Amino acid sequence: MKVLIISHNPIMTVDSMGKTFLSLFSAFAPSELCQLYVYPSIPDVKRCSSYFRLTDKEVLKSLFGKRAGRTIADEEIEHAKTAMFEDDKDESLYRNPKNKKPARMLLRDVMWSLGHWYNKRLKAWLAEQQPTCIFVAPGTAKFLYDVALKIAKKYDLPIVTYICDDYYFVERTGSPLKRLQVRLLQRKIERLMKRTSRIVSICDAISENYGEKFDVPTTTVMTGSSFSTEEASRFFSEDLHAENALAYLGNVRCNRYKSLLLIGQALQRFNETHGTQHRLNVYTSEKDEEILNALKSVDTIRLCGFISGDLFSSTLCSAEVLVHTESFDKDMIELVKNSVSTKIADSLASGRKFLAFGSEQLASIQYLQKNGLAYVATSEAELDEALCRALTDESHAVTDKAKAFAQQNHDANRNSETLHGVFEALNSANQRP
Repeated sequence: MKVLIISHNPIMTVDSMGKTFLSLFSAFAPSELCQLYVYPSIPDVKRCSSYFRLTDKEVLKSLFGKRAGRTIADEEIEHAKTAMFEDDKDESLYRNPKNKKPARMLLRDVMWSLGHWYNKRLKAWLAEQQPTCIFVAPGTAKFLYDVALKIAKKYDLPIVTYICDDYYFVERTGSPLKRLQVRLLQRKIERLMKRTSRIVSICDAISENYGEKFDVPTTTVMTGSSFSTEEASRFFSEDLHAENALAYLGNVRCNRYKSLLLIGQALQRFNETHGTQHRLNVYTSEKDEEILNALKSVDTIRLCGFISGDLFSSTLCSAEVLVHTESFDKDMIELVKNSVSTKIADSLASGRKFLAFGSEQLASIQYLQKNGLAYVATSEAELDEALCRALTDESHAVTDKAKAFAQQNHDANRNSETLHGVFEALNSANQRP
């Protein structure tokens, strides 16, 4: 079999979705995978037999006669170690929230619908790779649904749709343009579901909702951790642990930074009460000065910049307390309410104490609270107590339970083997005599 992955991000080690793919496909041989993606980045691992990249810039230029898309050479993969994007302009294009406003997203979809992305280069690459099925992770970009559906129709390929965030069962609120954007996305999802042979989702809540609504078989494959609970001890660093710091690693956008500010302020109050000097280290690639200045305004918060690879794992596995938080904004809650953050798997496997701060409406917060896997605060009023428990609890009851759940639900090899079995069954069912 040969799985064609169609996604925004390539498989890589320095981006949350890239790492999710790395975990999902860890049980697959590179010869069983090829990937078509649209971000202007280079994968830093050779997990596929071949990668083909189509960027927005290339599709725009194709309207004026330029050829869009190209394969990624092995030499490029060897040299791509830390940079997610090739240059700052590319990063601002994809990271700037202004570029995700409804009007811009609608224009982007129009550009792709008019662009010459399905060209000789892509056709030759598909002919060479000879995929037998498609794995698509489309997200909010409506044009990616069209890409998957067109290739599936042209080559008569079954589709497995991966859903890690729910964009269908959401309220259509906001401006008329935003409501239009949501409705158009829902229609794209409906079209894709009609062509989907199986849904693979990140949690049972999504599997149940989509399976019931669209009458499509579902399989839940929770995000696997980057390392096993046994391997976590290998990444432990006495020097990093001696910093006496909480650690937040990841994206601070979508108003997560506002929740981090509240945690930093609660930490100030704890230090004043107990005569301690704890701080919150925030590891992020964020460049928005408004967000960074807000975080700098709290004395207990220290910005540490972007880290990856073994340093990321060592920092995560050596922190005094790991922090996970989500925005309390209604729109953000609506967007992520049925998903489970990809950072949770690594946090549970790390063996470190884990503080979670987010709305009780979120599936990820419910998962941690219901099973006693973290010190959870579901409101600002609960934050001081949860933080105090995280910093003063000397027992191992919570961390031991977290590691047990990591082994049960977030073992990367076991979960990837489950996904491999999905494709094996699909491939067998669709083999032609």
